[in-house]
Amino acid sequence: TLACALVCRAWLHPSILHLYQDIVIGTTKAYRTLVSRILHCDTPRSHLSATTSFQLSNHRIPYEHRRRNFDATSRLFVCDFAGHLDRLQVLSLTGLNWTRQHVPRPTEPLLLASFKSITTLKFKDCVFPSFHYIRRAISALPKLTDLRLHRVSWANQHQRADSQAFSHTSR
Repeated sequence: TLACALVCRAWLHPSILHLYQDIVIGTTKAYRTLVSRILHCDTPRSHLSATTSFQLSNHRIPYEHRRRNFDATSRLFVCDFAGHLDRLQVLSLTGLNWTRQHVPRPTEPLLLASFKSITTLKFKDCVFPSFHYIRRAISALPKLTDLRLHRVSWANQHQRADSQAFSHTSR
């Protein structure tokens, strides 16, 4: 896709839109680069409106680095990208722990409501502060039709939601 952007001026815009359609972030460095070079620059930021799928996953990072850095960065995703991903339909979060770094605010899960177009939400190997936290995050998405939970747990109980996947139909 990047090579298509270099063919000619007429191919530039369609290839850039295709390039930004699916974003996959796997490291803290990649996340920070996306924020500094795309989100904080006017022209590239406008291309984020083409994004329909965003995956934030730290499974490629060694565990000792994953705990300290990526979790803190991933918590900022909702704040950083609110209002910039207008067409986001699929949000996939893998291997994230929301219980570390700081005590979550009660309104924090409601920030997902800024992504009004999400229809599919995937949590895999995630730890939340409480079941109430995840319930509020899910209920904040008005168009959610597909919810996939895989090895999701919450810190205040020793229970897990081990179901492979299940669907939730919006009201």
